[in-house]
Amino acid sequence: MYRCNKALCKTCQFVKHGQKNFTTKGKTYSFKEFYNCSTDHVIYCISCPCGLLYVGRTIRPLRARFGEHRRLIEDGKDKHSVPRHFLEYHQKSTDGLQVWVLESIHNNLSESDRFKKLCSQETYWIFTLDTLSPGGLNEELDINTIL
Repeated sequence: MYRCNKALCKTCQFVKHGQKNFTTKGKTYSFKEFYNCSTDHVIYCISCPCGLLYVGRTIRPLRARFGEHRRLIEDGKDKHSVPRHFLEYHQKSTDGLQVWVLESIHNNLSESDRFKKLCSQETYWIFTLDTLSPGGLNEELDINTIL
């Protein structure tokens, strides 16, 4: 994972520049490609300071979706699991918050097939990283992605 280093980017500070892998629950995962906060059609992971993970997906650049998460954490008003956790356990502080891309879905598929693949891979990563509550910050799963 790399920083884009654009002057106004507010996501780069939450990216561990040069990160080539991450370890969780005793297992190490390597990144397959070059990703930064401009990468779109991604499955991403948010890590909080206490070690809990959240897996999400977006068709937009990571910067746009993560910016929403960050603002919701700082506002502390949303009922989504991530900002709620940061309100309850970290006093709305983003200190220690990290984000990285787990996978990007390439554009060699039709847009509808690309979205289906994005959804199914999100489900895969939620199960692989065991991020469903109480082991993580994901509270729901779209069962249609695995049918």
